[in-house]
Amino acid sequence: MCNKYTLYENYVSDVYDTTHIYFILKKNYQKYLPHALSLAYEVLNKERRASLKIFWNKEESNILLKDIFYMERKLRTTFIVTPTHTYSTSEKLEDLLKRLGETFAMPHRSYIINLKMVQEITKDSALLVDGTSIPISRSYYKTLKDQINNLIP
Repeated sequence: MCNKYTLYENYVSDVYDTTHIYFILKKNYQKYLPHALSLAYEVLNKERRASLKIFWNKEESNILLKDIFYMERKLRTTFIVTPTHTYSTSEKLEDLLKRLGETFAMPHRSYIINLKMVQEITKDSALLVDGTSIPISRSYYKTLKDQINNLIP
């Protein structure tokens, strides 16, 4: 004989593998659904507006995180590539990475990639949706793969 709570035990741990905003019991959905949807809307808008502030030659730029494909460090300059523009900054990759969210990772000591822009990954490169191939060094491969897997709900 099954108790009514036993059926749901199989799903309890699954909730930790997903991004969630609110829990609503079926019997209370009319009361709490509007508030839950409002919170979800706020989270989505915040994500869409999230930006990275950089400086170059005394000029400030705010780059939307969702637009960044990758960053590349060459000599003493970091280039930040988006679909419409390539920005420059003297800030080091390690410092930039600290200011970015969990959707950004270093596949190589000279690059940061936006994991949401990765189309395919192999042992030695990441293919981005714009067709750019970014090298992956052996020492970064496992961490990078774990980060990608953690993003998948």
